[in-house]
Amino acid sequence: MTMLVFASGSAQAFTLIASGIQGWTASTLTIKWNSSGCGVDATEFESELRVAIDAWNSVPTSRLKLAYGGTTATTLTALRNKTATDAPVIACNTTFLTDHPSDSGVVGLGFAQYLNGTGPVIDFGYIELNAQSGDSGAVSRLVEHQLALLLTHELGHVLGLGHSGDAASVMSYSRRYSGNTLLSRDDMDGISFLYPRVEPGAGIFGCGTLRTRSPSDGELDLAWVFLLELLVLVTLVKASKWGLAYCLEPRASMASRRSESM
Repeated sequence: MTMLVFASGSAQAFTLIASGIQGWTASTLTIKWNSSGCGVDATEFESELRVAIDAWNSVPTSRLKLAYGGTTATTLTALRNKTATDAPVIACNTTFLTDHPSDSGVVGLGFAQYLNGTGPVIDFGYIELNAQSGDSGAVSRLVEHQLALLLTHELGHVLGLGHSGDAASVMSYSRRYSGNTLLSRDDMDGISFLYPRVEPGAGIFGCGTLRTRSPSDGELDLAWVFLLELLVLVTLVKASKWGLAYCLEPRASMASRRSESM
């Protein structure tokens, strides 16, 4: 059984990549990649990247959506210097161990950063993949579903999530390959905490309020309104049971710690 090892320390439940960090302001974030030096099949990589993107897009309580933007010529140097104009970008490093001598066996690093240096809103990020020939962590050694899991994990860092202490979480520091990239409840709590979906209002039904016309206009049928409200209430209760309703702020471990260099 293969174990994927990701960079940085562990924590209990989900954490943020840095204390007080706030998510990207964009409603849609376009992800690109530079295939140079990666040593992987381009079609396979694109397919697994789309799987990773779809995983984060599957959270109904997150306002943020990811999109695949194709390939780019943006280099790792431009990303490190924060001069890239199309971040977030995925790039491969063929001298990974020279740049990160203590990270042999690490497959990838995900970064969420501030262009102004102070934050708190993320406005820059990238993923650096290990393409060091002969290293056990080289991305070329992964099979397709492992690659998808890796990309899902590192995208979580780019979005602002740190490591999770939940072993079932995609954001777990060390997770055994399970054959899928399904997000755990902890992953969904974390991304919904950073990117809460904006609801139309708040009231008796929690996520929103039903509006009706005044009885004086003669168009309000109280019996139908009562049945409609009862139906909405039952639907919300069922949604909450299955983890689909996040009317309240998700619980979080605010003892957040930095997962990658800021």
